[in-house]
Amino acid sequence: NNACDQCHGGDQGYDIPDDCHGCHQPGGIAITTILDGDYDHTTHNLPAECELCHTTLNWDQSLFQHESFLSNLCEDCHLIDHAESSEPPHGNENISTDCLLCHEAGNEWIIPVFSHFEAQTRYPLLGLHALVDCELCHQNNIYNTTPNTCQDNQCHISQYNDVANPDHVSNSYPIEYCNICHSEMGWTPSLFSHILFDACVTCHLPDYNGANDPVHDPARGFIQTCEICHNSTDTWDGAFIDHSKVNDPCVSCHLMNHIESIDPPHDNGNISTDCILCHESGDTWDIQPFSHLDSQTEYALFGLHVLVGCESCHQNNIYNTTPNTCQDNQCHVTHFNEADEPNHILYTYPIQYCDICHDELGWAPSIFSHNASDACVTCHLPDYSAATAPVHEPNAGYSQTCENCHTNTSTWVGAFLDHTGLTDCVSCHLADYQGTTNPNHVEKSYSQDCMECHQSTEDWLLVEIDHSNYNGPCATCHLNDFNSVTDPNHVDNEFSNECELCHLSTSVWRTDEYPHTVEIPCLVCHQSEYDNTTEPDHPTNQFDSDCMICHISNDTWIIGEYPHSLTEIACAACHMPEYTATVDPNHVENNYNLDCTTCHNSTTDWNNVTFNHTGITGEQCWNCHAGDFVGVSDPNHEANNYDHNCFVCHNSTTDWNNVTFNHTGITGDQCWNCHAGDFIGVSDPDHVTNDYDHDCTTCHNSTTDWEGVTFNHDGITGEQCINCHLGDYLDVTNPNHNAQGYPEDCTLCHNTVNWEDEFFNHLFPIYSGDHNNEWSTCTAECHINPADYVDFSCGLYGVCHDHRQSEMDDEHIGEVNGYVYESGACYECHPNGTEDDDGDDDRRRPPKAKDWRNILKNNRF
Repeated sequence: NNACDQCHGGDQGYDIPDDCHGCHQPGGIAITTILDGDYDHTTHNLPAECELCHTTLNWDQSLFQHESFLSNLCEDCHLIDHAESSEPPHGNENISTDCLLCHEAGNEWIIPVFSHFEAQTRYPLLGLHALVDCELCHQNNIYNTTPNTCQDNQCHISQYNDVANPDHVSNSYPIEYCNICHSEMGWTPSLFSHILFDACVTCHLPDYNGANDPVHDPARGFIQTCEICHNSTDTWDGAFIDHSKVNDPCVSCHLMNHIESIDPPHDNGNISTDCILCHESGDTWDIQPFSHLDSQTEYALFGLHVLVGCESCHQNNIYNTTPNTCQDNQCHVTHFNEADEPNHILYTYPIQYCDICHDELGWAPSIFSHNASDACVTCHLPDYSAATAPVHEPNAGYSQTCENCHTNTSTWVGAFLDHTGLTDCVSCHLADYQGTTNPNHVEKSYSQDCMECHQSTEDWLLVEIDHSNYNGPCATCHLNDFNSVTDPNHVDNEFSNECELCHLSTSVWRTDEYPHTVEIPCLVCHQSEYDNTTEPDHPTNQFDSDCMICHISNDTWIIGEYPHSLTEIACAACHMPEYTATVDPNHVENNYNLDCTTCHNSTTDWNNVTFNHTGITGEQCWNCHAGDFVGVSDPNHEANNYDHNCFVCHNSTTDWNNVTFNHTGITGDQCWNCHAGDFIGVSDPDHVTNDYDHDCTTCHNSTTDWEGVTFNHDGITGEQCINCHLGDYLDVTNPNHNAQGYPEDCTLCHNTVNWEDEFFNHLFPIYSGDHNNEWSTCTAECHINPADYVDFSCGLYGVCHDHRQSEMDDEHIGEVNGYVYESGACYECHPNGTEDDDGDDDRRRPPKAKDWRNILKNNRF
């Protein structure tokens, strides 16, 4: 073509130059078109020295020598080869453009076995990694950006998660530090050694940060040098801390111990977080016995409170918020409610003031006395404030000094106010005046001088109004009474408002004898009684509305004897409820006749019964008397399996107590079968406590009389008497054995046959000499204090001895040292009761209680 002719012949006949570049210079006009479709030398940055690759004979026979190439970057020529490679794909930076990493320099793309050396890749494969198939790491043909760290690559996640000894996940081991313990030679065995490792927190910082028992915080003194407290590299437990150097509250480290404690539960403010209150300071939770002292609790225990079990007050494991006052804690509510001397509830005693009367030494005896100087309102302000009759108000002159009016400390009732000189009644009683509607004092403009009508300042109802001078209608004052009466209804029945026609008194509406002379039908007034009477049912049985047919008296519904002769109504019409309810015997089950007169002899007394027992034999008794049989407990008929034939023991069909029981053959403990109740019920002496023989015949001589007793006292000596005779001992008041401390050996004074036959040797000669028969009873002249026989009198001042004090003074003063005119002094000098007793030899002190006890012990008969 024309283009070729420019160089290769043609009409011009140009010579072809020797220099290739004359025609083939890259970008030249003649060659560009051809070369653009073949191989773009410019784009690939090929050298201009054509002969480096081409011969003059054949362009296609390239002789390119890479080592002669001016550029050492493969991509300068082979970028397209890199981009188009597919096995594996090299493009998109998947594989480095540094071809020499994998390909040998030369004229071929030959690639040796890829060894993943450090010269070829950033992650040389060593150990077991060299045996792994490429696609396990280079998934989805991704090579150049394959993660090469443990935490980014997923190769070892399963091993990390599955490790149990130790558990890497629970311990939050940092996966980015796998190489600290593991190498390419294998996941196991681990190469880690705590000895060779520096700081614990390199691995255990999450443990440090996650610790909450106690919370590890540098600000609270917890440094990250773990080995200061933790003694083992195998377990965190067993940490030791020197508590003497800790100034923070215990809960700063031990809050979880406090929260999780269950015996008792400490959490939710139940027990103080000040651990030192109960626990000893140190390295253990050891706790000494909790003494409930002021230093440990806000409520120190004293007296009987010390002996109370913890759970009695700290119910449901509640401790720190346990109420510690009588009114909030339920401990003493029962005592408060049951107290009846005085009745705390009745008198509305404030339970919050229990300590006024009671202390920790016991609920009883009370230490309170109304003689105390405290004001009554200390306890009784609620009574003062609640009083309404009259309302107690300081402005009305009601002082809170209760004793001004109330004269009794056991009841408010009976308060007495001295009205002497008081004339202004309404100053206290205005509310009474204004509130009175019967009659309405305000509407009637009654005088506020209450004394014009009211006769007593203590009783409002004690009223006397002089009606003699009043001639007006009663309704002037009493119209409200007239209109409000419904039984009978005065308005509906058009009763006259001349009250005196029916009411006989001007001082009281009700009368002892209502004047039924007014001819009004009974039901005008008594319809409600008629309609509501169910026993018998008047409306159902259509009883006559003339009440007087049955009710004999017009003053009362109750009648002495119902006139049954006036009616032929069957008994059951009125008495069916009694018939149905009777179970002893059961009238319904036994199908008794509804004609009550068959058995009942009286129309006024159900118990007046005559039952014809003729032909009733054997166990037929049971049909009516099963209830009696089962109900008897002394003796227990059912437990002893007595015969159902009542006639075996009972002699009468009308009197159960008429019994003849054949005791023949009943011996020994068989008594107990019937008389266990008698045995247990005896308290004087107490048969149970004294473990008496169940063979009653041991003491009792009769099967019909318990009092016929012969007890063998042989061998009963000394204080054994009291086992049976304690009641006798305590009951004696003249002299009072118990108060005087008499010995419990009854034989000192009494014999076993007759208590009154005393053998008491009185040391003072009351049975001889001048004293014999000169006294009547012990307490009349000598033992003038029945409550204390130690207290005695010689009968001074003329009771027994007629000598005068002046005479005795003249005779003794100056002669007897320490002389006084007093009974005890008389006895000191005259212990034998004679005038000329030798005072020097016989003088002694007056006898005391212990002397009487010695006297009694020495007077055995």
